[in-house]
Amino acid sequence: MQNEIRNIRKDIQDILYQHQATVLEEASKGEIYRATCYYLRQTIGKNIFDTQKAMADRKRYVFLSLEYLPGDLLNKHINYMKVYEEIQEALSKEIVNLDSILKEDRSIELGKSYMGLYTDSIMDSFSNLGINCSGYGLLYRDGYFKQLVDENGQNELKDDWWSRGKNWLYKKEHRYSVDLYGRVETRFIDGKYKFDQVETKKLDIRCYDLPYASKESDFYLKIRLFEDLNYTNKMMPKSANQSDRERKLIQRYILVSSSLKDSIREYLDTNRDIRDFASYYNVLLADSNLLIALPEFMRILLDEYNLEWDEAWEITQNAFSYIKLKEDYLQTEGNLLMKVLPRVWMVLDEIHHRYIRKITNENPSGQIEEKSILWDGEVRLINLAKATNTKIKIIDPKIAISHRKFLEQGNPDLFKFLERQIGDNLSKDINSINKLLELSEDPIIVDEIGKIKQKHKFEIAQMVFDQYRIKINPYALFDAHIMQVDEKNRQLLEALYIINEYMNLLENPNRDIVPKVFFIAGKADSNDIIGKSIIKLLFKLSLKINKDFTIKDKLKLFFLDDIGMRNLSKIYTSIDIAENLSIPTKEKVNLFILISMINGSLAIGSKNKYNLDFAEFSKDSMYLFGLEEKEVIGIYEKLSYNSHDYYYKNINLRKSLDALNGAYGLFNQDEFKDLFDLLIKYNDINLVLKDFDDYVTTRRKIDSDFLNKEDWYKKSTSNISLIGEYSSDIVVKKQFEELF
Repeated sequence: MQNEIRNIRKDIQDILYQHQATVLEEASKGEIYRATCYYLRQTIGKNIFDTQKAMADRKRYVFLSLEYLPGDLLNKHINYMKVYEEIQEALSKEIVNLDSILKEDRSIELGKSYMGLYTDSIMDSFSNLGINCSGYGLLYRDGYFKQLVDENGQNELKDDWWSRGKNWLYKKEHRYSVDLYGRVETRFIDGKYKFDQVETKKLDIRCYDLPYASKESDFYLKIRLFEDLNYTNKMMPKSANQSDRERKLIQRYILVSSSLKDSIREYLDTNRDIRDFASYYNVLLADSNLLIALPEFMRILLDEYNLEWDEAWEITQNAFSYIKLKEDYLQTEGNLLMKVLPRVWMVLDEIHHRYIRKITNENPSGQIEEKSILWDGEVRLINLAKATNTKIKIIDPKIAISHRKFLEQGNPDLFKFLERQIGDNLSKDINSINKLLELSEDPIIVDEIGKIKQKHKFEIAQMVFDQYRIKINPYALFDAHIMQVDEKNRQLLEALYIINEYMNLLENPNRDIVPKVFFIAGKADSNDIIGKSIIKLLFKLSLKINKDFTIKDKLKLFFLDDIGMRNLSKIYTSIDIAENLSIPTKEKVNLFILISMINGSLAIGSKNKYNLDFAEFSKDSMYLFGLEEKEVIGIYEKLSYNSHDYYYKNINLRKSLDALNGAYGLFNQDEFKDLFDLLIKYNDINLVLKDFDDYVTTRRKIDSDFLNKEDWYKKSTSNISLIGEYSSDIVVKKQFEELF
């Protein structure tokens, strides 16, 4: 053991000599951080190489995603490699504490949504389950953006993850050329048509590898990240702007074209025939927008490998799987695709016409609009999966999260306690967590889990005081709503409720209520005016409430700006209730609510499909409210909703709305007129006012239940077992087993 520690210390010292020309005793924390990363990189790099070598003859799965959220990798790698104590002793606490070095790490966030959490979790499970998979993504050096919130609302700064995160990247020598714009020249040679792209804009694509380690194993995977500094430096938001949509299309094309070329290169290095590609490789597309990979793959086979159409189509049909998780349909106009990718457009157009002929022959009187790939100037890539005559495997997975990341690593106190009680290695096999349902009847177990939760609440109370110099009651009800901020996710509903609670306290500061602390976080898309206005509202409301000493500690509100993966764990381990208020029919996955529940929180949610799914397993610890999907659809179809009715009939709601519009001195006159108009003038298209009363009533039920701590923590304990249903290990084993 001592020899190993001496070797670690020597290796780190040698790295400091090589890169910083200094000694360990005199090095800064940043320099020691870098040297520690490079020390671990040696083992990581060897494991990646050995894994690839061992898997050379195995079928490979290629996983494409526009988003990944790996987070802090130093902490992860030290945890997975079980070397914390050895490195700490090698560094010597007299020189530096390893925990302070961990704080030097930067969260790598190559995305902005639940999609990044999902794909990161899936890659983690591929690695830990020993599945031969290579991930592919884009290298967003500037991330999405770093969010800073003040009285003016959301400010968008450059993300600085690259300054530290690049320590984990392995730069590769492979480069790929991607052609944009130009035109296609057609030639007829030796009885075949040849297509040449001319006058194109050529991109020189570089690539880097980011490791995906497995826990206590030498099986390591990677994601290969492609970079063009003009197009991939920043993740693009959704936009109605033509220029942004064009740039986003180019980003997708860079990913699919480079990934396919890289996969084909690796495959052909084994001296196999290109016609057998689908026997050894399967491409997993984690986003409907990436279905552009199909015509691009056809283009590569036709133009670069001179295959006939039918044989190229046969390979394409068998080489892809579509993970039906994010159906964010590609609404690219046909003329935009034709402009940016003229040759891909030709292939897509040919696929479309062959498919239309096929379905017309099978059903001459049938409608083709719904099944069409190209229609009314729109490109419906989603229908490509159908055009392949079902040979493309369509996977419809549950949402999934990594229990190693969001329970073991994020909440080690709770995880270690669970392992002691259950008696199994939950890190490698989470199935045993179901035993927790029986243990939730044991008052001693439940009480201990409650104590762990309370410990985390004290920690976040200290964090809040350190950051804001505001004291909060650690025994209050901690509530968190962490999600992209926009009108469909209905942070406005929560804001109106908080305004209502605050105004009631202003009228009677001695009113006896359950003390509450609200934590809200999330970015608005850089071009979302309403989302930004909601953030500004929440921030200014927090200033008003938190400075009001007349209400004591009965109500607090914090908008946590730029909450990254590191600070996220401080929230989800400590809160009592998580929120997901998205209106049914417009819902988005909110993985934060699931992550919070498997760390012992309860939840409140609208009756969207994801919340109903959670409620099926969590029983009475998921508080549902509001309209059902069929009711929402009925209101939209019949145009039967009038927000003015709710405004005039509900005095509490009217007071909250008037306060929003500048009454009672909460905000400046007309400061949030856009939000007031959204709810009143433009008839509240997300039915916030319709659901307000039921939301308030449900919150009263939560307040009442929270007072019964024994029953509350019993529900909390049961919720932790949800991870047995939604662990990415479980999801991969169950729903990807046909592939693997």
